[in-house]
Amino acid sequence: MSGIYKFSIVVKNPLFDLKRAEIIAALNEAIKPEKIIIEKNLSLITVVGKGMRTVKGIFAKMFNAIASADIKVRMIEQGSDDLNIIIGVYDDDYEATVKALYGALILS
Repeated sequence: MSGIYKFSIVVKNPLFDLKRAEIIAALNEAIKPEKIIIEKNLSLITVVGKGMRTVKGIFAKMFNAIASADIKVRMIEQGSDDLNIIIGVYDDDYEATVKALYGALILS
C-alpha cells in the first residue's frame, strides 16, 4: 500500500486535556500512526457559499488575503460538497483572519 494518509481530530481543549493519555493510547493501538501532532489554541473559520468551489480563483483570493495579513494557516479542510472550506488558524489570528477574508470575499 502506498500513499499519504492523514486526518485531523478537533476537540475542545478542556475535554481533550482530561482524556489526553487515553485518546493517544487508543489511537496508537487502533491505527498505529507514524506520529501524532497536537496543536493547541486553534480557531476554526468556515467560509460558506453555494457553488464556491466552481468559482475560479476563489481559494487563491482567500489564501492571498490571509497571507497578506501575515497569518499562518494551520489546517485546511474542504468537504466533497461545494459549500464550505474550514481554515484553522491560531486563536490570536482569528479576528485578523475573519477581517482579511471578509475584505477579500465580501467587500471586493
